[in-house]
Amino acid sequence: MVNRGHFEGIHVVQYAPSQEANSDNRIKTKRTIVIQIVWVPGQQNPMLKINQENVPWDDLEPALPRIFLSRAEKVAYVKAIMN
Repeated sequence: MVNRGHFEGIHVVQYAPSQEANSDNRIKTKRTIVIQIVWVPGQQNPMLKINQENVPWDDLEPALPRIFLSRAEKVAYVKAIMN
């Protein structure tokens, strides 16, 4: 399930974990997911990074289910940076 929202000019996509994805809790990943929104002077749109890797905005929605598929905990932190 995907919930879409809009807050202060930032489009938010929230994924609810499915029962199927949670059925195998033996798979554990310790790495934290951090989604960074980096505002750069002179650019119209902010840069997007997932765990320090640059990601095009169009790739964000398909990347999240792929990242969370093998994770027991479906948590991502969002960090906004003004340069």
